[in-house]
Parts: sequence; C-alpha cells; structure tokens
Amino acid sequence: MGFVPVSTADSGGPGGRDEWVHPPPAWPSPPAPAGGSSRTGPLPLQPMGVGEILDGAFKLYRANFKPIALVALILSAPLQIITSIAVRGQNGGTGLIAIFNDPSLGSSVDSNPFQSLGANLTLVLTTFVGFLVGPLIAGAVAKAVATSYLGGEISTGEALRASLRCWWPLLAGSILVHLVEGVSLLGCCIGLLFVMPLWMVVSPAIVVEGLGPVQGMKRSFQLCTTRYWPVLGIALLSGLITQTLGGMVGGVPAIAAGLIGYRWGFPLLALGGVATAVFVGPISAIVATLVYFDLRIRREGFDLEVMAANTSAHGAR
Repeated sequence: MGFVPVSTADSGGPGGRDEWVHPPPAWPSPPAPAGGSSRTGPLPLQPMGVGEILDGAFKLYRANFKPIALVALILSAPLQIITSIAVRGQNGGTGLIAIFNDPSLGSSVDSNPFQSLGANLTLVLTTFVGFLVGPLIAGAVAKAVATSYLGGEISTGEALRASLRCWWPLLAGSILVHLVEGVSLLGCCIGLLFVMPLWMVVSPAIVVEGLGPVQGMKRSFQLCTTRYWPVLGIALLSGLITQTLGGMVGGVPAIAAGLIGYRWGFPLLALGGVATAVFVGPISAIVATLVYFDLRIRREGFDLEVMAANTSAHGAR
C-alpha cells in the first residue's frame, strides 16, 4: 500500500508541512461466479466466449469421461460391430492391395445376390436403430454435463435413466428438427446453414427443463435467436472439430481395413467406428449443453439464480 502527501497548512498542522498518510483501504473485487466441481475445476458461471466454451467442454468431458464414454459404448458398440460384420463380403472381402497387385481380382469378384441383400438390409436396420439411439446418447451426455457444470456428480446409470425418461421427447424433437432441416435443403444447403443454429440446444432444453419436443424446439429458438451469429459460429466450429477428430480416430482403421480387405479387416473397421462414437461423438452434445447455459445466463440471469440458490442452501445449514 502506498502513501499520499497531505498538506497540513489548512488543517492546523505544525509549520504547514506535508505529512504522509495511508490512503483509505480499497474494497477487494468480488470473485467471478464459478460453476463446476472439484473434478472439473472452476468453470465460468457467467457469459462465455468461444474459447471458454471449448475449454469448458473438454474439462467437462475429462471429468465425466466414465459416464459419457460408457453410455456411448453401451449404445453404439453393438451397432458398429454388426455394421462391420455386414460389410465383410464387400468386393468379395478382397483388399485394395490385392486388387492393385492383380487388377483381375476386382472384375472377377463373385458377389452373392442374397448375401448382398442381407448386408444391405442389415445396414438399413442398423442405421434405423442408430437414429433411435442417437437422441438417447445426446440426452445422457446433456444430463451428465449439466449436473457436473452445476457442481454435482452423476453415475452412468443415473445419466442413462434420466435420458430414458426423456427418450420420447428427445426422439420426437430430433425427427422434427431433421424434417425442418430437410425442407431447408431445398435452398441448396444455404437454408440449412441458417436453420441449423436455431435448434442447437433442443436436447439440453428437453433434458434440463423436462420439456416436450415442440416446447424444446421453441425454447431453443427463443434462446438461440438472441445470439444467432455467435451460436452459428460455435456450431460450425464444433462441427469442424468433430469431423476432423472423427476422421483421425476412425479414418485410419477404416483405411487399413479397406487395404487388407473387409473379410479379415472388419475388426479394424469396427474398432474405428466404436472409437469414434466413444471419443468424438459426445463432443457436439457437450458443447451444445454449455451453449445452452451460456444463453440462459445472458438472457435470463441464470448465474444469479444459481448463486441465490447456493446462498440459500448454505444459509439453511
């Protein structure tokens, strides 16, 4: 703390000398409100920038890796394995290396029509089941991330049960969002670019607030229109990160399987698919949940609600 000179000429001091006195103490700045828990470390409970959202997303993923990864593994691994087995007969199971060394193999592959039909039906079935399972994974991730962001902890079973309770609204909301996005494709994908950010937080809104599918879409629309362009930027950046990491994690095993041939390389194909679903798939849902809280903080003062609730809880003890 410094000193400031004060003249004593007008205050009756001896000889009108300057005396050095302490300035009044300054009030310390209050700490910024923080969310998170001991496992995540402090997370911003205030308006967040893009860097803070991405940093918070990876902190939350690391702190909740077990429930998030187990949910994705339980629901995605069987589909990835079945899909990989179904394509074993593609090109007769012959790899690209063998075809490159002997081009006649590529034209002499004897494809069984019944085998091809069975493989195609299996792929259609697994795609349909994956569409049903996708919202369930997104809901479980949103529940785990929301609980951790607000300072709690949740197990794999609790996150999965919470998502199962919301499965119908999550599925119906996903179908409605895809229908709207499908209509927007009529504008040569430009419409999709403008519509996509409006539904970014449908799943978190349904899970956290217990909304129905239409109410979840309305809630997402209300929140995202207040910061449309930043949400669009975060959605595009999140998608770019997910696609890049997915290509790195799943692309290498898929290329290796294609070179060897799916007859013997299908385990590599399954490994790449499972790894992508477990390690990369949840990133978009985590980012969407943080964007949901950021929009509520900016629009509704959600941080003040949390601080008031925490103060009441401490006062009641």
